[in-house]
Amino acid sequence: MHPGSGSNRRRYTRFRPEPGTASLAQVDLDLNGPFRPSLVAWVVNQSYTGCCIVLSSVPELQAAGLRLRIRVGLLAPLFGEIRWHSPEERDCLRLGIELSESLELAP
Repeated sequence: MHPGSGSNRRRYTRFRPEPGTASLAQVDLDLNGPFRPSLVAWVVNQSYTGCCIVLSSVPELQAAGLRLRIRVGLLAPLFGEIRWHSPEERDCLRLGIELSESLELAP
């Protein structure tokens, strides 16, 4: 669901993490290898199956469907897929990420 769409179709409740909770993300072709994050982002909210993060704008991340690995807070790294993106401010990007324990994400 894209922010501001008007209706709340979420299946799971979103909650705000502890202030300052960060996420580490890896975006490359070898997602099955060791976790080697290259991006850091702030966690805005999270749920059982997803999270919303804010980070410095990276043009490569502005593509829905892009797969990545992400570690949210103290959780173990999970696979994720960018479901939506939105400019936050001039140099920031807000991403909605669906999380999964495997590369097989829901269509």
